[in-house]
Amino acid sequence: MVMASESGFEFVFQSGSNGFSQETKTRIRRKAMKAFSASRHRTGHHAQHNLLQLPPDVAICDASVQPSAPSQEQIGEPAMISQSLERTPPRRTRKQASPQDKCLTRMGRSMPLSGIERLIQLHGIDLMDLSALTTVHIGKVASVHIMFQPSNLTRLLSCRQESYLSYAYSRYGHWPCLDDALLCLILKAQQILHPHHPVPAAKILATYSRALASLQNALNSAESWAAPEVLCAAEVLARFELLADGGKTGWLNHIWGAAGLLRLRGPGRYYTDFERSLFLSLAGPIICESFLNNKDCFLEEAGWKELRQDFTKPGEPFSLSCPRVTSLALIMCETPGLGKRVTDVVCSGETFSESYIDKLASEARDHRERLLSWRSDFNETTLEIEDPTGPGVESYRRYEHVGTALVGSLVVARLLGAISPAERSILEVESLVFARELLRLEAKIGPANYSAGFYLSQKHIFAQGTLCTADIWKAASTSGPIIDKGVFEQWCKAIGRNFKYKA
Repeated sequence: MVMASESGFEFVFQSGSNGFSQETKTRIRRKAMKAFSASRHRTGHHAQHNLLQLPPDVAICDASVQPSAPSQEQIGEPAMISQSLERTPPRRTRKQASPQDKCLTRMGRSMPLSGIERLIQLHGIDLMDLSALTTVHIGKVASVHIMFQPSNLTRLLSCRQESYLSYAYSRYGHWPCLDDALLCLILKAQQILHPHHPVPAAKILATYSRALASLQNALNSAESWAAPEVLCAAEVLARFELLADGGKTGWLNHIWGAAGLLRLRGPGRYYTDFERSLFLSLAGPIICESFLNNKDCFLEEAGWKELRQDFTKPGEPFSLSCPRVTSLALIMCETPGLGKRVTDVVCSGETFSESYIDKLASEARDHRERLLSWRSDFNETTLEIEDPTGPGVESYRRYEHVGTALVGSLVVARLLGAISPAERSILEVESLVFARELLRLEAKIGPANYSAGFYLSQKHIFAQGTLCTADIWKAASTSGPIIDKGVFEQWCKAIGRNFKYKA
């Protein structure tokens, strides 16, 4: 029995041994929870659950609400805001926010920086800022442009290119040889870009020594020598030498080392985009330096040509993988071998049969015809826009490919003229026309796009060297079936070719 009084209290009577009825029990529970319910309505926690604990992955930075250090038994349990597990909420002042409110309004801790992010933050240079360096083909010439005017490096870093460096981000921190090589390149670039606060030379030298040691360790390991990251480290160190020693001995050592590793891996190991990007980036320097150093180029072998064709992507009109550029690369990779054989005939002092020389001349004519045909087709299909300020930055690469074809054409004209007296005069006119056209193209494109201009400036030495030796070449046109050795050597020296035969 329940009786209400005027004061609001309710009295419960129990008669005999009979228990409370269900209705009476309900009224008792409702009365007992009345104060607690009113409190929850006042604090805004009505109909909310688990207010006394937080998920284990939520961190609160405010020391005033951090729990005490958990014991060994508590590790893995939910973090408790209150030491008490009472069902009644803890007392708080009006100004003190509840634990849940702080959890919802505070920002969580930021993710820690990765290794590559820390490297970029520390030195202020992004890897892709250095991507234009990976398009350098002739280290000695490119290095002169950068060392003579360091501001050229600043302009070059603003010209981001498609590069294997874009794949290095996810690999940083996993390969010591690659980490050290990238750090070397960044430190050297930083030293050039900030001459008033340069990186100490001793620090760069120590980092370079460590990079060489880690690269050697990777090469000595049977498990890692063929990894693309090791090949990438060797290639990056070549770019470092481009900035460090003027593109001379160090540049060539690393280019030949990377070329040897590339060849040792064989044409059957290039499956990923990273490996293909490395191959395409290395092919240019290998071809150019092979020609300039009078060496055969292994890229003209059938297996490597097939690999190059496999990289073709029809949807990219001016990239290194487009069909037209691929066809040009397949022609240019034969130039070093052709140059070496002609040089042997002219300068080695050995006696070659007339049939061998005729066969070599026929090979040179075929090479020349394919280059002329390629350029004619390329002009018809891709050079509709004459104004260089019209197309986008990526389309300027078309002029880089035209420059490459012009170099190939003027070189093969001189090589064929050296062993074919009947064609020597007309081929000399042709080589001079190509040389002047290359200089005009460089002057036209350079101011409009620095990246394309920088690429063409590396080819400048071929045009200038050919023009400078025009008089002596013309005078020797009637010297005999083979051009005079001294005249040929002067031309080779003028375009930067190095070779030496035993006396």
